[in-house]
Amino acid sequence: MFRTINFKFTPSNKERYLELMGIVHDIFNIHTEWSYKNQTFSKDKAHKALYLDLKNRFKIPSSILQATRDVALEAVKCGKFKCKRPECKSKYMTVRYNDCTISRHGLNMFTFSTLDKREKVYIETPKDKDRKEVFLNWKFKTASVSYCKKTDTFWLHLQFFKPDPVPVDPKKILGIDLGIHNLVTTSNSKIKWNSKELRKHQRKFLYLRSKLQAKGTASSKRHLKLLSGKQMRFSKDLNHVISKRLVNLDYDTFVVEDLSGVRNTKHFSKKVNKWLSNWSFFQLQNFIEYKAKALGKNFVKVNPAYTSQTCSKCGFTNKKARFKSHYHCSHCGFKIHADYNAAINIKNRYLQILSTIKQEDRSVEQVVVNQPIVSDSKMLAIAS
Repeated sequence: MFRTINFKFTPSNKERYLELMGIVHDIFNIHTEWSYKNQTFSKDKAHKALYLDLKNRFKIPSSILQATRDVALEAVKCGKFKCKRPECKSKYMTVRYNDCTISRHGLNMFTFSTLDKREKVYIETPKDKDRKEVFLNWKFKTASVSYCKKTDTFWLHLQFFKPDPVPVDPKKILGIDLGIHNLVTTSNSKIKWNSKELRKHQRKFLYLRSKLQAKGTASSKRHLKLLSGKQMRFSKDLNHVISKRLVNLDYDTFVVEDLSGVRNTKHFSKKVNKWLSNWSFFQLQNFIEYKAKALGKNFVKVNPAYTSQTCSKCGFTNKKARFKSHYHCSHCGFKIHADYNAAINIKNRYLQILSTIKQEDRSVEQVVVNQPIVSDSKMLAIAS
């Protein structure tokens, strides 16, 4: 698993480093334009077509040029020419570094390439327990540098690596149902986190923004600037609180639904579409994943199909069995909270996967290999 830690720093020559970011911006756009023109995201073909010309034109370290090429072609590959061409609109683009362009000296000193000599940055060891553990004991891999024009701040993003942990006790499994009304519901019924507080802040910010935008004065614009990102920061902080409480439970494996593509589903309610657009389930899943793995625990995603419509007691599936937060099975008469029922089904689905894997392993172990038929004379010859 990978973990990124962010640090503020100030380069010795700010103007030259901003110039480097501007060059990286141009190289990125040149590669994406070439890629769409030639309908290929092959790095070898791009290298042969553009490397020498860009190297002579910009006088940039080779490894940074190649890393920027990789970023550009990876961005194109994600869309596979089915969407608009990726284009860096910011004047100062993030610079990616690899093993050749950034080095760690001791624990706290990092040096990385620029347009001139290598930049030396001293990073203080983080004081909080989690980040300190990653900084001191995980393996340093790569890094990147970004610039925030709004705050005039440079950020060094250090990436560390640690092998994925193996669950200590596979029997300790917790199913987690993520939702819009109830952000988190666990299969042990001990944690149920509703979204009342989050929606309260969302309504507050929405109302305040609409009033300030309608006002249109210089003072209201300054106020809007101060509010920028406040709702996002509140949601992020709430996800940190929830994920930290979950991973500190006495469980070794945390199971959630694979909700990728959930926003692509067609809905007829404008209200529901708005809720979905503000639902930060992916961020919460990421927080649970990296915090669980940092503690030596496991994180798993399962297929979400029919987890809310299936009875966790008898396994009967009926779409009409769920009504809002109530679940009543028409087959066995079982009554339970709908989200709690879904969390149990998520856990049971992973248990089914584990049982299938164990059966396959057992069948492989029990396979008997037929011995070759050898005559008595040959056996005697082999023995002698």
